[in-house]
Amino acid sequence: MTERLVTIPLRKGWLKKTRIKRTPRAVREIRGWVERHLKTRDVWISPRINEKLWDSGIKKPPARIRVKVVLEEGKARVLLPEE
Repeated sequence: MTERLVTIPLRKGWLKKTRIKRTPRAVREIRGWVERHLKTRDVWISPRINEKLWDSGIKKPPARIRVKVVLEEGKARVLLPEE
């Protein structure tokens, strides 16, 4: 089991999208970042991270997010650091 605290940049992913597609794009950016850096296709994102992204609505997701990524048996779980 591997556990890492990382800051995932989201702004480049959603900046040139239409405003009503920005937060869904940010969720896909998190998934893509974890797949790319941990080399796994099986990624689970915590519902609390989803809530944090949607706090400001669909038009203005955060520019970056700090998360804890746990890799066990080829499956990645993405959690908030306090989880």
